[in-house]
Amino acid sequence: MTRAVSEHWIERLFSRMESIYGARFHDFWRNVEDLNKTKKIWREGLADMTDLDLRRGVAALFHTRSVPDLPAFRELCRPVPKQFETPMIPPHSCLTDQRPTITPEGIAQLAYIKTIVADTFEQARPDGIEWARRLPANAKEGQAINAVQIEFAEDAIRRWEMTHHQAERDDDQPDELPPRVASPHIYGDREPGSDDEELAS
Repeated sequence: MTRAVSEHWIERLFSRMESIYGARFHDFWRNVEDLNKTKKIWREGLADMTDLDLRRGVAALFHTRSVPDLPAFRELCRPVPKQFETPMIPPHSCLTDQRPTITPEGIAQLAYIKTIVADTFEQARPDGIEWARRLPANAKEGQAINAVQIEFAEDAIRRWEMTHHQAERDDDQPDELPPRVASPHIYGDREPGSDDEELAS
């Protein structure tokens, strides 16, 4: 259901646009012979707009640089004016669940890579310190390996054996603890907290 827009409201609208746009407003309507007839057409063209739509259009004038004609003002009355709409961007494939199709050549390459990786793991030592075992062997063969490298390698092998082969020992005894380091907080065999149970009793 349409309703007529009052003459008073149209007059206020044109007065508001004149205040906002100044000389541009007068230049825009300079060639119009009968401005009152134009205002009458505006009343008819805005008859289907609600009060909220019209208020929205007036508020949008403050963000519009050019003087709007009737169709442009109707656009400003929309819930989201066309000039302020966010353009629809098609979703990128990386943001969807769709996966690109792999060609037969790609499948063959993936299978080849998997065989290389599997062979590499099978050939590698399971202890993970092949580098440490290889350094002393290379030194014995005459390669230039310095003493620091040999020391690091031997230390790595010793630590690996201590931590990974404990369960394989026959006596099932834990390794000896390192010697106690002198500390001003340790008096004889007493360590901090060792007499807490006696104090509690």
